[in-house]
Amino acid sequence: LFGTIISSISYIFESMHNHSVETISLLDNLYKFRDTYKIDDNLYQKCIEYILNRKSDVEDDYKILFKSLPAEVRKAMNKEIYKKMLSNIEYFSDKPDEFLGEIGPRLENISFSPHDQILNKGDDAEEVYFLKEGVVEVVDQNLDNVLKEFSGGSVFGEWDIFFNNGIRKFFVTAKTECKLYFITKKDIDEIYFQKYTNQSNQLMLNSKKSYEEMVKRENELMILKAFNEDEDYESDSDSDDD
Repeated sequence: LFGTIISSISYIFESMHNHSVETISLLDNLYKFRDTYKIDDNLYQKCIEYILNRKSDVEDDYKILFKSLPAEVRKAMNKEIYKKMLSNIEYFSDKPDEFLGEIGPRLENISFSPHDQILNKGDDAEEVYFLKEGVVEVVDQNLDNVLKEFSGGSVFGEWDIFFNNGIRKFFVTAKTECKLYFITKKDIDEIYFQKYTNQSNQLMLNSKKSYEEMVKRENELMILKAFNEDEDYESDSDSDDD
């Protein structure tokens, strides 16, 4: 028991020490940052207050402070922040830092439970999805057959923008609990088609193979269904003749 107590107390003091060292380091870097980029005193004091108090709910403060930074600083910070945030998603793993810094702030979080409908056939394609965790299924028009699965690290829904005139071609449902980022078509147009056309071309090439596989599989299933219906009709006709 004594050993357990000593271990727990030691952990507390070690955490306090580490926190103190981290705080001193942050304050020192903030001081250098202010001098280098000539940050105004009001912004500097707000940053100090955050470092010392470590408030848990800082989303609104973060947005205000971030917008107050010089443009070149915001750009550099975006590259660093989103490089780390998106590094575990396979699609983004080989993307240049500049691209990540551009697309990162446009991404929105969304979650789905198993069997939730994510995309509906016939809807306007207004978003492209990047799968962080989980598995989704692309299913045929009768929701009976799986055409393809996408797992964590994948991108999906972009094929409708490239190959189907902006209309959803397939249904997509969540097979498991899914966590995703999505980006709007407006941002896709701006980032992929205007600023980073090489990324657009690469995404289109990667998407084309999957899209053609799914279309081929759906057509095969439709032909098979029609064949089975003909077989059933002929069987019923023979029974009536008898």
